[in-house]
Amino acid sequence: MRRSNTLLVCIVVLGIAASAFADSAEEVQIRFQVFAIAGPVRGDTRLEENIWTHSREDWDRIDDAVTLFDRGYFRFDDRRLELKEGEGLFWGKEKLAFTESQKIDLPADNIRRINAPAVLLEKDKSYTIKIHSQQSFQYFERRPDGLFELKRIDDLPTGLDLTMKPRDKDGRILFDPMRITVRAVGQREPIDGVDLPVGRPAVEEHAYDLGLRVRPNRTYGVLLELEKGQGAVVIFFTTAAITAPALETIKRELGDVAYSVQRKTREGQPAYEVDTWIQGRHIELNIYADGKLRDRSDELAFDELPEPVRNAVRQRFEGRRVQDVYRVTGPRGVVYQLEVQEGDRETDVAFTAEGILQ
Repeated sequence: MRRSNTLLVCIVVLGIAASAFADSAEEVQIRFQVFAIAGPVRGDTRLEENIWTHSREDWDRIDDAVTLFDRGYFRFDDRRLELKEGEGLFWGKEKLAFTESQKIDLPADNIRRINAPAVLLEKDKSYTIKIHSQQSFQYFERRPDGLFELKRIDDLPTGLDLTMKPRDKDGRILFDPMRITVRAVGQREPIDGVDLPVGRPAVEEHAYDLGLRVRPNRTYGVLLELEKGQGAVVIFFTTAAITAPALETIKRELGDVAYSVQRKTREGQPAYEVDTWIQGRHIELNIYADGKLRDRSDELAFDELPEPVRNAVRQRFEGRRVQDVYRVTGPRGVVYQLEVQEGDRETDVAFTAEGILQ
């Protein structure tokens, strides 16, 4: 599949390189959550690792306007938009799944989600990702008779562009160079004899040149504080290197959920291990690079096991602790795996649906 080097997103977070992946046409998947913040930015952020690739002098030039972080929060009244270490992005207690189909109940007066696009890019090629912001503005215009007419505009070209050339280097994704251009409403056009800023809104551009080197399956944030009165834009993103057929299998099996991807080798073939949690339960997929699903593991409660399996476990492992119960659909058909613990010893066992130990 080939695509234009300009991606239009109108509705609007790699593993260790291995020789098994040399012939796999991997691409870079990037998933975003982009928010606009009105008024002063309240919160606290931290960056635990150095992801900046440019010089100290380059950073000093943008330090007042750009904040990079991998954990922290922004506060809006009694709610938080929070990036938690090892857990992902949350609005209050709700985890955000890096998909535009997820609805979020945001207070419209001080934070607005611009959009949550996901893109798949070929390595070592330059792209511009255009994220359009759908916003309406009202303004006054003087009529020929001297009176003022209230008007509305819905098609201002606000939003942001991300220009980048993703590369895979030493097990990380390199975005160097990366340019973020924000298009926001700045000043209003003046109206003769009127001191208030009520004229037609004018769009201003703010450009930021970055160089980033990020880990796979980890969420990062970029806070861009615009000029006084224009608020801020915060971009959350996560990345993975994956083949397009494998990505299609993930979408078919899981739908729109947050997940992590690790490179693996199964039976000597390049593959991916995909992990996610749906309604508090773990799901693991193993997918070959060509998109073939090797196996799927769904976490179960013990009482959800077939009755023959429950009876067999009680008879064979009476008095022992049973945990990590899964239904595994794979080369052996459907089997039920669980971990049996006795003291410090842990043993993985598998049963057929008829209760036969494998």
